[in-house]
Amino acid sequence: MFIKLFCVIFLFITSTCVNAVIIDGNFSARVYYDGSDEGIWSKNLRDSEVTGTFWYDTALAPAPDPRNPNYTSYLSDTNSWVNIIYFIDGKTIDISKSVGSKSESTESVNINADTDEFEVYDKITLGDPLGDYELTIGSLWAYKTADIIHDADIIQDNGLEQNFSWASDDSYIGTALFVRNGVKNGQAYVSELEMALTDISVMPREVSVPEPSTFLLLVIGLGVLVFRRRAFA
Repeated sequence: MFIKLFCVIFLFITSTCVNAVIIDGNFSARVYYDGSDEGIWSKNLRDSEVTGTFWYDTALAPAPDPRNPNYTSYLSDTNSWVNIIYFIDGKTIDISKSVGSKSESTESVNINADTDEFEVYDKITLGDPLGDYELTIGSLWAYKTADIIHDADIIQDNGLEQNFSWASDDSYIGTALFVRNGVKNGQAYVSELEMALTDISVMPREVSVPEPSTFLLLVIGLGVLVFRRRAFA
């Protein structure tokens, strides 16, 4: 009986799953300005290569922000649907991974199909602004130059679901930014890397996610099974 009921619940869950689209991306860039304090990196990183990955969850994204008429901006003060990871000087820096009770976040994806602008932004502030704290910002921005007409547009619409591969040339350029500053034990520190994107690509990935009501039904069903087994034991 237990196996039969479990199979029924399992089939019900799989039939009520919804498809969420995750946008996975990767990029590489070359540093043209390193404004970091001495000792943060092993050397001055000017002319060094930086690589990284990013992702965002279209199902968790907010509605477009109407305050930005020039492009479609999906902006939120959360730490739930955008993440950028940098590989810099042998270090892996996951902007959204280290969060605590005292943390603030801003994340956004900004898109303009008319000018082929695509930007991913992720910011985390940890700690107490009046004491020790750390602010980390990551930004990736690719766009078409105004005086160039390209044969085919990279971005087809202003929706979050994008699928393209881009490399810097005369008609398309891009920038990347990494900023980290704060105060530790009363000592201020800062790192700022400004970079030229050399390539960026994004690809959608569908995942099946059970609806919240499905999880509730599963918990109730398993609870009933446990209760009955104990009652008749």
